Amino acid sequence: MKRPNKFQFTQKKISILIGGVIMLWSTSGCSAPQPDNLGLKNNLLLSCPKSPNCVLSQASDPKHQIHPIHYTSSVEIAKERLNQVILSMVDTRIITQNKVYWHVE
Repeated sequence: MKRPNKFQFTQKKISILIGGVIMLWSTSGCSAPQPDNLGLKNNLLLSCPKSPNCVLSQASDPKHQIHPIHYTSSVEIAKERLNQVILSMVDTRIITQNKVYWHVE
């Protein structure tokens, strides 16, 4: 029986180590905790926090304000197109998706 050479043995160790790191990272909750100010209240989105990574078409604060995204198709087609765009983005996932509200990270 032929023994693996030193390079193959080292390569196997590295592969196992990388796999272990990925598994630990994915199960350890490396993402930030979900804020408690997400969602709808009286059919309006809640205000953005002070952090710069939030935009809102209903915001009065210019740092967080974005113009509404207009579409010319039906709501169903617009939602499907938006869903396709979100799913095509790297490291993006849909956390909550219902009839009127989507939370995407």
